[in-house]
Parts: sequence; structure tokens; C-alpha cells
Amino acid sequence: MATAGLEPSAISFPLRKIFQHQKHLHFRIAEIKRIDTDKKTIETDIGNLSYDYVAVAIGATTNYFGLQNVEANSLR
Repeated sequence: MATAGLEPSAISFPLRKIFQHQKHLHFRIAEIKRIDTDKKTIETDIGNLSYDYVAVAIGATTNYFGLQNVEANSLR
């Protein structure tokens, strides 16, 4: 997952390439509004999705790779 200057396609293209021959796998970039674990459905800003298995990535931590000057002078 990524933040800031990356366009959504910079995230989705590599993953779609990796999984291009995987059957029954769908990759979506969307804002999740609600997850109903009993019904196995997800309400998003692009519509509702049903799932067998789902991976949801939330939040992030910035890695400054030990560069204190970058960390001290970057936006938070």
C-alpha cells in the first residue's frame, strides 16, 4: 500500500500483473463504507462487493530509512 505522490495505477498495475492468471480474483481500489462480516459483503464508493476472502489494508507508517534529516524536515 502507498500514500502521497503515487497514483492509484502505480499501486494497482503491479498487483494486477502478478495476479493476471489467477481465476476468481478481483482487485479494486475503493473507499470502504461498511463491511458486513455475517453476509460477507463490502459496501464501497464504487458499489457493493461480496467475498469469500478479503484483504483490507488500513493505515501506514512512514519509513525514513534511518535518514534523520529527512524525517525532521518532512511533512507529517
